[in-house]
Amino acid sequence: MYIGSLLSTGGSEAAMTIYEGVNEMRCIIANITFNLCCDGLQKIGEIERLELTLAEDEVVYRKSVRVVGPSTSVSDPSMS
Repeated sequence: MYIGSLLSTGGSEAAMTIYEGVNEMRCIIANITFNLCCDGLQKIGEIERLELTLAEDEVVYRKSVRVVGPSTSVSDPSMS
């Protein structure tokens, strides 16, 4: 109800600020969780496996991403 009243009174900037703040909080929580998991893995000696897996995933991701120019359309992979 509060966000609805913000939007109805021209508070779209305030609503966007709230939205961005929530997204930032999500990133912070994800990073904290990831760091806690890494600490736990390091304690049991599995951090090297995690780092290797993340590096391999990054390589695969970089190979799958291609640069798209402004006039190029990209088809939806679910449509094929």
